[in-house]
Amino acid sequence: MLEKPQNTSPESPPAWATYGSAEDEDFIIGSAAGLRALRDHIDKAIQTGESRIDDPKIEFNGIKCKQSLSAVPAESRWSSLAGYGCLAVIVVIIGLAIFGFLSLFR
Repeated sequence: MLEKPQNTSPESPPAWATYGSAEDEDFIIGSAAGLRALRDHIDKAIQTGESRIDDPKIEFNGIKCKQSLSAVPAESRWSSLAGYGCLAVIVVIIGLAIFGFLSLFR
Protein backbone atom coordinates (compact mmCIF):
# COMPACT_ATOMS: atom_id res chain seq x y z
CA MET A 1 0.00 0.00 0.00
CA LEU A 2 1.21 3.51 -0.70
CA GLU A 3 2.20 5.47 2.35
CA LYS A 4 0.42 8.72 3.05
CA PRO A 5 2.42 11.92 2.54
CA GLN A 6 3.90 13.52 5.67
CA ASN A 7 1.69 16.62 5.70
CA THR A 8 -1.68 15.04 5.01
CA SER A 9 -4.63 17.11 6.06
CA PRO A 10 -8.34 16.35 5.72
CA GLU A 11 -8.45 18.83 2.80
CA SER A 12 -5.62 17.12 0.89
CA PRO A 13 -6.69 15.67 -2.47
CA PRO A 14 -6.37 11.87 -2.78
CA ALA A 15 -3.25 10.31 -4.27
CA TRP A 16 -3.76 8.97 -7.79
CA ALA A 17 -1.74 8.35 -10.95
CA THR A 18 -2.71 6.93 -14.31
CA TYR A 19 -1.78 6.69 -17.98
CA GLY A 20 -2.48 9.80 -20.02
CA SER A 21 -5.71 10.10 -21.97
CA ALA A 22 -5.97 11.14 -25.63
CA GLU A 23 -4.91 14.75 -24.99
CA ASP A 24 -2.13 13.63 -22.61
CA GLU A 25 -0.91 10.68 -24.68
CA ASP A 26 2.53 9.36 -23.69
CA PHE A 27 2.32 11.03 -20.28
CA ILE A 28 1.83 9.77 -16.75
CA ILE A 29 -0.68 12.05 -15.08
CA GLY A 30 -1.72 12.25 -11.44
CA SER A 31 -2.15 14.32 -8.34
CA ALA A 32 0.95 15.65 -6.61
CA ALA A 33 0.55 13.06 -3.84
CA GLY A 34 0.11 10.24 -6.36
CA LEU A 35 3.16 11.29 -8.36
CA ARG A 36 5.22 11.56 -5.15
CA ALA A 37 4.12 8.02 -4.21
CA LEU A 38 5.05 6.81 -7.70
CA ARG A 39 8.44 8.53 -7.36
CA ASP A 40 8.99 6.73 -4.06
CA HIS A 41 8.27 3.40 -5.75
CA ILE A 42 10.66 4.27 -8.58
CA ASP A 43 13.39 5.05 -6.01
CA LYS A 44 12.72 1.72 -4.29
CA ALA A 45 12.88 -0.14 -7.62
CA ILE A 46 16.23 1.51 -8.40
CA GLN A 47 17.57 0.29 -5.06
CA THR A 48 16.03 -3.19 -4.93
CA GLY A 49 15.16 -3.96 -8.57
CA GLU A 50 11.38 -3.99 -8.08
CA SER A 51 8.59 -2.26 -6.17
CA ARG A 52 4.98 -3.48 -6.06
CA ILE A 53 2.11 -0.98 -5.90
CA ASP A 54 -1.07 -2.16 -4.15
CA ASP A 55 -3.08 1.07 -4.25
CA PRO A 56 -6.10 0.77 -6.61
CA LYS A 57 -5.95 4.54 -7.30
CA ILE A 58 -2.49 4.10 -8.86
CA GLU A 59 -2.99 2.36 -12.21
CA PHE A 60 0.36 0.59 -12.19
CA ASN A 61 1.04 -2.82 -10.65
CA GLY A 62 4.63 -1.98 -9.92
CA ILE A 63 7.95 -0.64 -11.10
CA LYS A 64 10.89 -2.78 -12.28
CA CYS A 65 14.44 -1.64 -12.87
CA LYS A 66 16.14 -3.47 -15.78
CA GLN A 67 19.75 -3.10 -16.88
CA SER A 68 19.14 -3.58 -20.61
CA LEU A 69 16.38 -2.65 -23.01
CA SER A 70 16.57 -6.08 -24.67
CA ALA A 71 14.79 -7.55 -21.64
CA VAL A 72 11.75 -5.40 -22.47
CA PRO A 73 9.98 -6.51 -25.69
CA ALA A 74 9.16 -3.54 -27.88
CA GLU A 75 7.01 -3.82 -30.99
CA SER A 76 7.78 -0.97 -33.33
CA ARG A 77 5.51 0.40 -35.97
CA TRP A 78 8.17 -0.20 -38.60
CA SER A 79 8.45 -3.92 -37.94
CA SER A 80 4.73 -4.42 -38.59
CA LEU A 81 4.92 -2.26 -41.74
CA ALA A 82 7.88 -4.31 -42.96
CA GLY A 83 5.86 -7.49 -42.37
CA TYR A 84 2.96 -6.15 -44.45
CA GLY A 85 5.38 -5.00 -47.16
CA CYS A 86 6.93 -8.46 -47.41
CA LEU A 87 3.48 -10.03 -47.57
CA ALA A 88 2.51 -7.65 -50.41
CA VAL A 89 5.68 -8.51 -52.35
CA ILE A 90 5.01 -12.25 -51.96
CA VAL A 91 1.40 -11.84 -53.16
CA VAL A 92 2.58 -9.88 -56.22
CA ILE A 93 5.23 -12.51 -57.06
CA ILE A 94 2.71 -15.35 -56.75
CA GLY A 95 0.22 -13.39 -58.86
CA LEU A 96 2.83 -12.80 -61.59
CA ALA A 97 3.78 -16.49 -61.54
CA ILE A 98 0.14 -17.55 -61.96
CA PHE A 99 -0.38 -14.95 -64.70
CA GLY A 100 2.75 -16.19 -66.53
CA PHE A 101 1.72 -19.82 -66.15
CA LEU A 102 -1.79 -19.11 -67.53
CA SER A 103 -0.39 -17.11 -70.45
CA LEU A 104 1.53 -20.22 -71.60
CA PHE A 105 -1.75 -21.94 -72.47
CA ARG A 106 -3.19 -19.19 -74.66
